[in-house]
Parts: sequence; C-alpha cells; structure tokens
Amino acid sequence: LVLARKLAELEGAEAAVVAASGMAAISSVLLTFLGSGDHLLVQPSLYGGTSALLQSLMPHVGVQVDALDLQGGTQAWRAQLRPNTKMLYLETISNPTCEVPDLTALIAFAQEHGLLSCIDNTFASPANFRPLEHGVDLVVKRMQVLGGSLDPHAAFLLQRGVKTLALRVARQNANALALATRLQQHAQAGPLPGGWPGCKPTGYGGVFAFELHGGGLVAQKVLQGLKVAVVAPSLGGVETLVTLPAFTTHSGLSPEAKQAQSITDGLVRVAVGIEDSEDLLHDFLEAIEGATA
Repeated sequence: LVLARKLAELEGAEAAVVAASGMAAISSVLLTFLGSGDHLLVQPSLYGGTSALLQSLMPHVGVQVDALDLQGGTQAWRAQLRPNTKMLYLETISNPTCEVPDLTALIAFAQEHGLLSCIDNTFASPANFRPLEHGVDLVVKRMQVLGGSLDPHAAFLLQRGVKTLALRVARQNANALALATRLQQHAQAGPLPGGWPGCKPTGYGGVFAFELHGGGLVAQKVLQGLKVAVVAPSLGGVETLVTLPAFTTHSGLSPEAKQAQSITDGLVRVAVGIEDSEDLLHDFLEAIEGATA
C-alpha cells in the first residue's frame, strides 16, 4: 500500500495498483476494461510483449483490435471508429523505435468520442511526462526506470529507487541526447526512427534507437565491441543497456509485423545510463568503427 501510494503521487493519480510485472499490469487493464464484443484501437508500434498479447489473447476473449492510422489524422481516426469501440491504447514513446505520437490530438479524439485512453509511460517515466495531467484516463508502466523490476519479495528496492528517480532520469536524459545527437551524424548510422527526440516538457527520455548500415551482421559486431555499455534487453538502470529488438523484445513478431513497425535486423535500441557521456560516446564510436572497418 505504501508503494502504491508513492506511485500514485508520482503520476498525480487518485490511486495505483502494483503488479508483479509490466505485462501483468497491461493485461490486467485490458482484461478489466474490455470484454467480449468490444473494439480496441492501438498505436501501430508497440512493445513486443504488448503486441503479442493483443494478437494472441484478446481475440480469444472476443475483443477486436485495430492499429490506428496515426498519419491519417482525426478524419482517418473517425473512419476507424465502430459502435463498439471502447478504448484507445498508446505508448508515450514507442518501444523500440521511439516514435512520439500526437498525444494532444489523440487524447482529444478519445475524449470527443467517449473512449477510455490508456498509455504506457515506461520510456518517459513520470519524471519527464505525467499523462494524467494531459487528460489520459489510465497509465501503465514497467518499473525498470523507477528503480528495478518488481519482485513480490523485493518491492523495497522500488521504493528505494523512487527516491533517486529525478536525479537518474535527468542524467539519462542528458546522456541520451548527447549520444543520440552524435550517432545521428555518424556515417555508418542512419536517421533516428520517429524523429527522436520528441517528448517534452521535462526531458526526452533515456531511450533511443538508431539504424546501422550493413544490417544485423554489423549491428551484432557493434554490440560485441562495446566495453562500457552492457548488452541486455532491459532499461532504466544506472548502466547503459543495448539490444537488438528484432532478436529480443520483438523476436516473437512475424517478419511482416516487424516490417510494419520498422524493426529491422540492424535496429539498435539504447537505454542510456548515468555513466560519463564522453566514455559512452567513445565506447560506441570505437565499436562502430571496429565493426565497419
């Protein structure tokens, strides 16, 4: 109860429920507010576990799911409405491509049509963005950014992590911006997907993704060459963690689904930590040079 109250205060919420994992929280929300015969509109690019849940579980409970045409604007969104549409599900910053949807327009759309709005705020965290203050109804998030994955026997770790949240996120924001800006200018790295950075007001978040020329083989060599950053499919810690989403967080998606979400074998997701920014920059540049020499 103490932890739930702290999380509610962080988000500016009336109340919070603590689940054993992020996917437990997401599935609990969807199965609580949606039932047989309901229709759900979702952001096209989502965390791999969420996409798998929507594809595998929701049809079995009679919930129809459609990806929203984000580029089409309100006119296209209205065309996707059905009489049984009940909820709009979004991510503040999409995982792993870090796309930032037009939240103002999407929230207004949900309110206009009486839809529940639910947003996964993991990548931003309440230190950067508090969705409830912008009219969102429900917020879910995984706990890594706040202070660690939640174990039923170790909730105290999360309570401890919350105390340093603002300090850690501020450093992660600055490090991520510096590293992403430099990598965007590198001859072997393509443009950042989704136009990152793009989430304000407080910060852009500590996670970004970039594309490596040469595809998956070069990307794997880069990860093997890193010495400061750690290869792992998580986020939010004091260490910088790097992963290839096509082979980790989104490995369960079909090739067609990966292509639709711009998840290529050469896409690298970086969850930046609090190390010295120059050490990180040198680490990545050295690894890229070594992989492409």
